[in-house]
Amino acid sequence: MEENSNNWKITEERFVAFFDILGFKDKVMREDHDKIYNDLADIQVNEDLLNNTLNNPTVQKTFQDCDIRIVKFSDSIVLFSKKDTIENFILFLISTRFLFTSFLEKNFLIKGSMAYGKISLDKEKQLYFGQPIIDAYFLEEDVNYIGVVAHNSIDKFKQSIDKNNKFYTLSTQLLFEGKSPLKSGHITHLNLNWFLQLIDNKNLSGTIKHDIIASLRKYYLSVSGSPRRYIDNTIKFLEENADDINFDEIILPQK
Repeated sequence: MEENSNNWKITEERFVAFFDILGFKDKVMREDHDKIYNDLADIQVNEDLLNNTLNNPTVQKTFQDCDIRIVKFSDSIVLFSKKDTIENFILFLISTRFLFTSFLEKNFLIKGSMAYGKISLDKEKQLYFGQPIIDAYFLEEDVNYIGVVAHNSIDKFKQSIDKNNKFYTLSTQLLFEGKSPLKSGHITHLNLNWFLQLIDNKNLSGTIKHDIIASLRKYYLSVSGSPRRYIDNTIKFLEENADDINFDEIILPQK
């Protein structure tokens, strides 16, 4: 199979996450241009930090032959894994969570979805296609809260992970099942567990759930009208599913 830069096979079974920035056009119209640019530049710094972290020898030792590729166009961001090993899956989830919360830290409300399957990536020819990209795109369109919902192809892969695998516990920490707020209704799906990233875990003022809700309420200051429903839905979703969300610190297994 043909390969491109960094030994990525052009066609491979891999994971994809599709993000959409909420109210981006309205934000451009209403907020200072230079501030938006600087905030986006800061997110790019976080993206560079993610790439540097992936290249760290310690990370490379734990996640051998794993990598992430990020593609951006307009107000959409797409993240791909290199292949579909369990190590790639866990690194994909951690990277997705990191990038997702990087936007929230700069007051960009965001939602997304993720899927799994055969995808072709050709960076040199700018070709990106595959059924999982379509699945992630259409599911993201249906997402009605600040979060990342998993397509059923992710469910199938997660169920295939051996419970004795050292990465299994991480998969249960990074994903949880709940009735996800979708435009088509509240429907049971796996969801990315990103909530703990929203707060400073060293300065909790009360319960973790209350601290996260307090952090979410701050976004009311940045939007009005329809976009606020995403905040309302996220708070309600967290209140209803807090008992099923693992708030333990993520600890990587040693090689």
